[in-house]
Amino acid sequence: MRKTTDNYLIEIFCRQMRKLILTTDFRSRDQTGDDTRSRTVQNPYKMEKKAKARCQKIPIWHILKMKIAIIGGGAAGLAALKHSLDEHHECELFEQTGLIGGTWNYSEKIGIDENGLPIHSSMYKGLRTNLPKELMQLEDFPFSKPDYSYVSQPQVLEYINDYANHFNLLSHVQVSICHRSPPYVSLPIPEELKKKIPIQEFRQHSVLFSDGSEENVEDVILCTGYLYNYPFLSNECEIKVENKWVKYLYKHIININHPTMAFIGIPTRVFPFVLFGIQIRFFLAYLKGNFSISKDKMMEDLETYMNNRKAEGQTAPHFLSLKQGEYMEDLGTIARIKKVPPVFAKLYKYVHKEGIGNIATYKILNDNDFEIVKFV
Repeated sequence: MRKTTDNYLIEIFCRQMRKLILTTDFRSRDQTGDDTRSRTVQNPYKMEKKAKARCQKIPIWHILKMKIAIIGGGAAGLAALKHSLDEHHECELFEQTGLIGGTWNYSEKIGIDENGLPIHSSMYKGLRTNLPKELMQLEDFPFSKPDYSYVSQPQVLEYINDYANHFNLLSHVQVSICHRSPPYVSLPIPEELKKKIPIQEFRQHSVLFSDGSEENVEDVILCTGYLYNYPFLSNECEIKVENKWVKYLYKHIININHPTMAFIGIPTRVFPFVLFGIQIRFFLAYLKGNFSISKDKMMEDLETYMNNRKAEGQTAPHFLSLKQGEYMEDLGTIARIKKVPPVFAKLYKYVHKEGIGNIATYKILNDNDFEIVKFV
């Protein structure tokens, strides 16, 4: 059915090309700018045939305006909506709550909300960001306030709402409730909890850690944390989650088996809002035809990436941290789009090294430099 539809649309496209060719007056001009002579033009029907042959090699979504569904009204979803609208696509964003902002919505309620859905936010009262706001800005919309860098949860939520209002996004948001979300259980951390470095091996009555230390244990409980989960996707989407790895995504974004599906914001330990922007622009550039890559080449690239991660001893496929600057640079190069200024990676590396113990205020000066301002 898809093939028939594509051929029909290509036929319409080529007919319009023929009309354009037939109604265009091809003339050359002399140095004075006056028309001097008509230029011989190829037979428009032959040109149409060549155009059609080229069109058949191009996915149809590279040619026509698309209908795009965006799932989730957090910062990533809103960024995806904004950039998709900029490309003049027809877009709808589906959010399962009545609020935008995603995880940045704080509620003192626990358990199940009025729609029968688990209250999913990881926020807590009094939370401040562990990254400076300079690393949490969506493209084309800097934080206007406050002056200091480490902001509170309400300030981030206000910023996200301001972003949605500034770019007139709310009219494209629909509430859609899904009752298949997994329940999350929130429990207090026991005082006796001790943090240890990675486990090397389990022995009969003990655990050996990678630093050579050993602890006698009677029981082991696996606490795997919050895992990637997509209950709203059918098996036909061919997305699997295995050991915190969302399979199979090209550059952590494009569903290799269904390349008109993208996942924005999968990588961890990142400066997220900046990441959302370059990821969605990368995907839209692919849809527009800025670059072309086959399914086999995508899979080959993924296999190379995973082999390199194993060689580095990294078991978390989507963990980027200090490699995210290189990752974003790669996205910009492949898609031939505006790149993320290197100052963001520089600032992240500085903050990563200093830790949140140094609560400074940062000011981005240009694409390459930042300065530290005395915290007031």
